[in-house]
Amino acid sequence: MKRPQTTDQGQAPEAIRLQPSSIACGLSSVLSSIVHSALCTLRLALCLSFAIAPAAAEVTDAQVKDVARELACLCGSCPRRPLHECACGWADKNRIRIADALKAGQDKQTIVAEFVKAFGQEALSSPPAEGFNLTAWVMPFLVLALGTLLVWTVIRNWSQGKQPVQPSEAGVDDAYRAKLERELKERET
Repeated sequence: MKRPQTTDQGQAPEAIRLQPSSIACGLSSVLSSIVHSALCTLRLALCLSFAIAPAAAEVTDAQVKDVARELACLCGSCPRRPLHECACGWADKNRIRIADALKAGQDKQTIVAEFVKAFGQEALSSPPAEGFNLTAWVMPFLVLALGTLLVWTVIRNWSQGKQPVQPSEAGVDDAYRAKLERELKERET
């Protein structure tokens, strides 16, 4: 390591000696970069707070009703009405529960899935269109189609009108005709 040469008075030569103005300039640039970094961090934090702010925003009644339409009231006194229509205490409590979940940032599918996990498939206001539940969606249309076909067949048969059957002379035997006439005469007398 090379030491700076000193002059006869023990001081460093002019080229190596630091000037007070250069120290102030260096200190100023360091402080400037620190302030710049702090401002950038503050801007970033401000931008992130605006990005996160909608999750904590107020939940509207329409948002709660949108989720509640998917769920049924399970209080026992209501005829399984959709949760957004029911006015019982159980429905009120669960609408508040939905609002709290929406305020926490949960989406509609997550909230419905939590209700299904807690109460089973009967928590849904309509059965999902899958598996055996598909019959609940298909049967009304099938019954309607079969009923329409039955009504069409009955009306067609009535409108065609049936022709009366004429007895054929070749099929009636004279022996039976004579017997019939005898029995009719016996009854008259």
